[in-house]
Amino acid sequence: MKISACYIVKNEEKNLSKSIESLIKSVDELIIVDTGSTDRTIKIAKSFNAKIINYEWKDDFSEPRNLAIENAAGEWIIMIDADEYFIKPKKIRRAFKNFKSDAVFIPRIDIDTDHNNKPLNRDIYVRIFRNVDYLRYQGLIHENLENIKGGNFNYEVANDDLTIYHTGYSESKANDKLNRNLRIINKEIDQIGLQFRHHIALVDCYYALGDYAKALEHANKILETDLRPITGLNIFYRKTLNAMRQVNCSPEEIIKVANQAVDEIPNDYYFRLERGLMFYLTKQLDKAKVDLKIAAKSSDQDIKSLAKSSLKIIGLNAEG
Repeated sequence: MKISACYIVKNEEKNLSKSIESLIKSVDELIIVDTGSTDRTIKIAKSFNAKIINYEWKDDFSEPRNLAIENAAGEWIIMIDADEYFIKPKKIRRAFKNFKSDAVFIPRIDIDTDHNNKPLNRDIYVRIFRNVDYLRYQGLIHENLENIKGGNFNYEVANDDLTIYHTGYSESKANDKLNRNLRIINKEIDQIGLQFRHHIALVDCYYALGDYAKALEHANKILETDLRPITGLNIFYRKTLNAMRQVNCSPEEIIKVANQAVDEIPNDYYFRLERGLMFYLTKQLDKAKVDLKIAAKSSDQDIKSLAKSSLKIIGLNAEG
């Protein structure tokens, strides 16, 4: 079994070594598509014996990713960014022996390196897939791996052994990236029209830029359909619920969305807490207690603490 690790990079001298070192012992080749680095990125890549492909940047993330795939000899691809790294390097290669699908979602945790590696978000993303001619990326940005011959492809979700950390949305880096992303999204919309996946991307951009009304506008377009993002579903609901609070939606409106979040992601204590607090505000105390008792079991200390303190208040009110 041969594994190829593929990157597209530009001026990643601060990140690239750490990322490569987290997987180098588990892969058979490195493919680096460089989109115009002027720092030490290429020198670092060469130090790991990477195959380097120079590419002229065209505001299109899919094209260089597909170029990397076309130059990869492995049966499997790990498509990873320079600002991502595996936290359990020794677990990587052995995990491949159990994969039975075309593609594999792995857990990713966004961390803020400006604030002690504080966790920001956790979700799952496709970073591993078979090197087959029908799997390619599409879309200028927030690009998706798709079956270009039509239909879907089968996938599975890896366990926490394949978790990666992502540092790209640390506070000091976020605004430049977000404004770039927004520009490319709007460019693609001008070219092909507004698609479902654009709403998902625009929720992320506008939310992170603090334009909660715009974020909610696009979130509502998603909520009006039966479609949901596979990647980033947890983050989508968190951002939507917080945007609703920021624009002063009523507790009743928030409960409707929290109901969907709980139904679709029942094991996430955050949504139980959110719904429980809204039940409390609407004086549905019995329902609030049920949700908050579940939220109080969370390993997240903030969720646990708020759930427990809310239960104490509810207990007093219920008795009164």
